[in-house]
Amino acid sequence: MSGRFKAKYPFLDVNINRAEGERIVTKVLQETRAKKSLVDVMQTPAFYLHALRKRGILGEYASTEDRFYPRNFKEEKSWTTTYYNPYVVLYNTKLVSAQNLPKRYEDLLSPF
Repeated sequence: MSGRFKAKYPFLDVNINRAEGERIVTKVLQETRAKKSLVDVMQTPAFYLHALRKRGILGEYASTEDRFYPRNFKEEKSWTTTYYNPYVVLYNTKLVSAQNLPKRYEDLLSPF
């Protein structure tokens, strides 16, 4: 995974550490308490990034691609989403007529 990056930037050392969100945040917090800065780039759910930013641990980040994302997919100068999981509602047109379609999300809880 780091091969192409290393080829472009041979003067940088690359060390990839894979872990789940909570373990990554714990590692970053421990390193911060030890006054060590070993993480340059992190990919984790926004909740954890918010927690780190609230503690003043994250630096500013402004991607040139940021302009392509809606406001709720990023936090200005902090993070930009890398994954998006859309949730959609499908229905059987043979069982539900167009007139009976739910108008609001809450309507999905009501029987037809």
